[in-house]
Amino acid sequence: MPLSLTERDRLAAAIVEGDAGPAIAACGGDTVLSRKLSHAAARLLIARASSHESAVDVSEAAWPVAQLAIAAFAAVPGADAQRLAEALLECCLLEPVSGEPDQLEDAALRFVLHHCTPELEELFDLPFDPEVPEALVPPWSPYLEVQSRFVVDAMWILPGPEGVRWMRRLLRRNPYAVVSRRPPAWGPDDWILRLDALAEMDGMPSEAHEEVAGAVLNEAHPPPIEASAALVRYACAGLGHDEERRLVRRVAAIVGGYRTGDPASDVRLFWWDATGEAQLETLRWMIELSGPAGERRALVDAAVAGGLVDATAAASLAAPLERPSWAGGDVA
Repeated sequence: MPLSLTERDRLAAAIVEGDAGPAIAACGGDTVLSRKLSHAAARLLIARASSHESAVDVSEAAWPVAQLAIAAFAAVPGADAQRLAEALLECCLLEPVSGEPDQLEDAALRFVLHHCTPELEELFDLPFDPEVPEALVPPWSPYLEVQSRFVVDAMWILPGPEGVRWMRRLLRRNPYAVVSRRPPAWGPDDWILRLDALAEMDGMPSEAHEEVAGAVLNEAHPPPIEASAALVRYACAGLGHDEERRLVRRVAAIVGGYRTGDPASDVRLFWWDATGEAQLETLRWMIELSGPAGERRALVDAAVAGGLVDATAAASLAAPLERPSWAGGDVA
């Protein structure tokens, strides 16, 4: 027996309020009903999200509550997943929501990416967030602005090669805006991919590297030991610019936590392919500051013995340094 319009509206409202279970159960293989419910849920989500022009707290906003239920119902046979994804992305970009940007769940982001990658690529090819497209006004107010911060925040911690691809695109668009305070749930391989990609980002201003490093060099959630060499490579490529070496010191503190005191073992924690005086100087300081005074020479000798560095580079890396007083110990 077909559902009444009132019952369909109730089920669509449940989806938008974060519970897809009743709608999934009601469909029971009825693909026509699934399609109608998905359209009703998409319309209702946009209607609720566009009903306020000023920013509301995330607990009162429409899309953060609805996102996972929308993605779940989209998997039901017959549901118009494309329309649901478009509606969710539209609301994520246009609904005025206050607070931190860490609201878009990984499952919801992946759902949107699966169906709306061309739209996101077009958005992030622009140098800044555009005005609301005329085609979307109404129901949206023409006084609103597109806000990509929720998508950017979620993309920053997206794992795998896909996450690296989006990171590159976002950094090219605005290297100062790609920051997330969410600790990334990356495994060692993901960390290495990400750090290698950052090391290869040509043309990024040093100030932008500082912004990105704020998200990467989180001592509470540091890269794992397997990614130590990739972290050192990133530091040599992009972080050795300021005279006080603040970022190099942060990397050295992380790497220092992995050192064992055995030079033959600790060489694996470093990247030894530095070229040019700037990279060699950064690596020199990294080795110095990550361990006790007087241990740099032994580590460089171990790298030479392992065939990791040639004699010319080794001489540069072992050159005398005036160890700062805050690092402890005498001149190395």
